[in-house]
Amino acid sequence: MLRLTPDQQFLTCCILATADWCAETTLQLQEKLAQRLPGVDLSQEMETFYGITNQALAVLVQDLEGACDAALQAIAKVTWSAVDGVGDESPFVGAIRSHLRGAVPRLRDLLSDRRKYFAHLCLKLATQLSHKFVGALFRCKPMSTHGAEQLLLDTHSLKSFLLQMPSIDSAIAAKPPTAYVNGVSAVLNKAEMILK
Repeated sequence: MLRLTPDQQFLTCCILATADWCAETTLQLQEKLAQRLPGVDLSQEMETFYGITNQALAVLVQDLEGACDAALQAIAKVTWSAVDGVGDESPFVGAIRSHLRGAVPRLRDLLSDRRKYFAHLCLKLATQLSHKFVGALFRCKPMSTHGAEQLLLDTHSLKSFLLQMPSIDSAIAAKPPTAYVNGVSAVLNKAEMILK
């Protein structure tokens, strides 16, 4: 899968912000025109602009998620039945953390004037990664007790990281929205239940 370059990420964020601005401006234009010409309806145009913002957001999420695919695929390649002890977190968790720690702050800065889209990007990314992680867990059979305990530790590490992801390397440590916490926790709590 081709990854976006930093310039392409910047351009995608610019497209998102511009389309959002156009949608907001179209609504204002519709309200002004409706004062003089009753029945003016620009809702289709607004939907087109919002569709562009959603597509740009999907491209950014797909890019970040795609960069984590190799780490998620590595989970199934471990012989979990041969794990004979629980140690530090597995390398795949560190790889995911490392990639997102480098990419998320940059996107937060690029979307600084469109905070709602950054929050939505984090929610989509975290839930999709969590679902992929749970899917990878199902491919890890057979598994020893120590293997399950190691994956439980990895699940907890990944969950902790994803819950902090929106404010990673931010000067202001803000609590993530409740919907974000609930979305991430719901999926990864299932993973924890599977492993217990």
